[in-house]
Amino acid sequence: MATYLEWLDNTPCEVRATTRTLMADADAAAHKLSREGLNNLGDVDIVVSGSSFLDRYYVGFRMVLDRLEGKLVNVKRVSGASSGANTPFDMMLMGEEAALNKYLTFGLVGARFPYVYYGGVADQSYWQAAADWTFRSNHSSQLAQLDDKMHMWMSCTGHCDWWQVGGVGCDTSKVLSKFDNAEVTKMAYHATQNMYPSVDVSPVHQRCSDGGAGRTFSDGLRPQITVSPTKALGNWGALKGYTMQEYADGVQAGQQAAIEFLRKGQVLTERGTEPIILCPEGSPCNAPEI
Repeated sequence: MATYLEWLDNTPCEVRATTRTLMADADAAAHKLSREGLNNLGDVDIVVSGSSFLDRYYVGFRMVLDRLEGKLVNVKRVSGASSGANTPFDMMLMGEEAALNKYLTFGLVGARFPYVYYGGVADQSYWQAAADWTFRSNHSSQLAQLDDKMHMWMSCTGHCDWWQVGGVGCDTSKVLSKFDNAEVTKMAYHATQNMYPSVDVSPVHQRCSDGGAGRTFSDGLRPQITVSPTKALGNWGALKGYTMQEYADGVQAGQQAAIEFLRKGQVLTERGTEPIILCPEGSPCNAPEI
């Protein structure tokens, strides 16, 4: 753990180099797409499923879209749960480069220390340490800029009646979309990556934990893009940790998905799954899948 925290504060050279490569790849992809005369999707919302360590697929997808902001797409809001909430949150708050450094640093730890790699989701101590580190950094003053842009879903049972044990028969889905209170935001961030123990986030968000797949926007204001990383990368990778190279590979897969999506309007894997789906404005839109 000490090595991980040290590397978070002082990003290793190999992490910085990999980050630069991934950013250059996204630059090249966006430049090429911008010259192809593709249709502008206009304003859209994105909904991201929880996928544990497979969040890297969303990272790559979003890297390309961000470079085409105002040209081919305008992302207005993001909804997510679990890593589908934490990762967009980090990218909005910290910026792309700092977020990539954070994620790739854990990959370097996973490559150097096999017990971290194979511990995977069973060992949540590294997630929690990274969360604490994120909120110790100098970003708290910028939290309010995420208001109504990020929608963080949790599963909360504090409002359920006593006989609704485990939330059975009770709608446990609760969302946080205002981030002006740094302590509430930090507790929600912890809750979204915790299956147990549950976390008291605020008076209206009690006994909260990982929200799973999250939810689409019910108002139907815009077309929605749903992102289900496990449909692209498989479920096994969500259980174990990852190396820096594995994370980079997942980011590159997400970048290629963005290219395919912007060109064809859909993404199909070799297995016939659709990890990225576009729901037209006002149409029923299914939540992404874990």
